[in-house]
Amino acid sequence: MEGHVYWTDDEVWAIRRAYLDGSGAQTLINTKINDPDGIAVNWVARSLYWTHMGTEHIEPHVLDRLGREP
Repeated sequence: MEGHVYWTDDEVWAIRRAYLDGSGAQTLINTKINDPDGIAVNWVARSLYWTHMGTEHIEPHVLDRLGREP
């Protein structure tokens, strides 16, 4: 978690991360996600939150896992 940058990729509807130097990019979430927009990281709780464009929903995710809960 430390030493990473996190972003939403609206071209492929995914949440991604990479090392601060740009290497090691990986997709964290790309299922059950529609048009991700805003993103926030809670470093203390090791959680990620994002919004879906055009909705009033905020989605949570624990950063120690890849992918979404079923």
